[in-house]
Amino acid sequence: MKIISLAHGERSRARVFRNRNFHNWKEFAIYVGAPKPGEKEGECFLQCTLKSSGPKQKADGKTTATNRFLENVQAMSVLVYDVDTGQDPTGVIEKLKTEGLGFVAYSSFSDTSEFRKTRFCIKLSEPFAIGDDLRQAKLTWKQIYHGIGNHLGIEYDKACSDLTRVFFTARFPPEADLDSRLFEWRDGAGLELSAWIERADRGEFDHLLAKPPLSSRMTTQHERPQSANVTVEGVNLSRWAKATAGKFLLNDIVRTNNPH
Repeated sequence: MKIISLAHGERSRARVFRNRNFHNWKEFAIYVGAPKPGEKEGECFLQCTLKSSGPKQKADGKTTATNRFLENVQAMSVLVYDVDTGQDPTGVIEKLKTEGLGFVAYSSFSDTSEFRKTRFCIKLSEPFAIGDDLRQAKLTWKQIYHGIGNHLGIEYDKACSDLTRVFFTARFPPEADLDSRLFEWRDGAGLELSAWIERADRGEFDHLLAKPPLSSRMTTQHERPQSANVTVEGVNLSRWAKATAGKFLLNDIVRTNNPH
């Protein structure tokens, strides 16, 4: 029986997080994904464990409280992907099942049947140890995170590759349609990272880390309905205004002091 460990917090802005152990994948799945009513802010977790941040922190035998600092990250325990683009989770779930991987898929707080928002937690065969070279570990994790997400066809939030990213456990607002809420899990195999790390070392995922052209980064009505009025031309005009504002100001000063 393999224990899954990760850092748990009572709120996203808690000063300290506490490593929590789960004796099996089912126990972990219920912790993160079983839906319950409540506010969005509340119980949350990291996809990593944390080491003690100093002698003032106390241990209770099973868990250790520590600050959520980047330098305190000990190992990455699970892969967590947030999807807020409206992507139908069915295809990703089928892909995970086909590959025989252990996973948890559940609705984010604002998920609706019209616009899906989903969180995927994927089981690892072994934790990804950070080691002594934090900078290199951070880069490697980001590369394999993007590589695996791309492979699984997940339209994930790129910011979630951060080592200390906070994720909320499953909760839903009072007006939520409970029939449309997603909670599905499977205790399959853990994802082997060794081959993905080798591919990252060869630079195979470097292109996934590069920022796309401005035109492809613009949000669409499908991705962000409330931002449908944003256009590339609007952004370009805004940048032009900022870049030329100083020139207009300089011209005003010259005219004021030398009207001729």
